Order: sequence, then structure tokens, then C-alpha cells
Amino acid sequence: MTKLEIKLKNKIMRRVYAVWLLKKIISLAFLRFIVLCGFAFEFAREVSVISVFGNLPAVTDFGANFNYFAFAFSHTELSVQIYLVGIITLVFWYALHETAKIATQYNLILSNRN
Repeated sequence: MTKLEIKLKNKIMRRVYAVWLLKKIISLAFLRFIVLCGFAFEFAREVSVISVFGNLPAVTDFGANFNYFAFAFSHTELSVQIYLVGIITLVFWYALHETAKIATQYNLILSNRN
């Protein structure tokens, strides 16, 4: 191989390794985690969470708690509503993904028994 071919090969392989490394580091779960942390940080910056929980009615009074959270959500700024919906969406997405993964594994276990 000539020097030019070796340089070209090294340059190409460096790019291949960089793409491989980025795929390993930046997975979908990692991106979900980063976005969730961003939403949670902004939510905590905008809302006094301690005050929200301090003003809660009795824990066992489910109707009053539902009304409290519905009223609080409807009377907040749009940015806080977006952060909260984003957090809830990401948590449900993660829970659904993990449930589907567990169900698939359970189904594979059951199918191997027969």
C-alpha cells in the first residue's frame, strides 16, 4: 500500500469508528433520559414543588387531590404545562417500552417450555 492509500484508509476507518462510538453512546434511552432531565430541571425551576406538596389536601382524599391537581394544572403558565406533559409522556413511553420488553421476554420463556 502506498502512503496515500494508508492515509485514505485511516481517514475512512476513523469516521467508521466515530459513527460506531456515537451509536453506542447516544442511544434512544440516553436521549430520552437527557430530555426528561431537561423537562424536570425546567419544571423545578418554574414551580415550587415543596409548596405544591405542602398545600395538598389529605392524602386519602382522592377526590380533593384530583381537584387540587386539576385546578393547579389549569392555572399554571403554558411552559409549565408543556414541561409537565413532556415529563408524563416520557415516563409513560419508558414504562410502555419496558413493559413490552418484559412481555416479549416472558412470551419467549413460555414458548421455550413447550
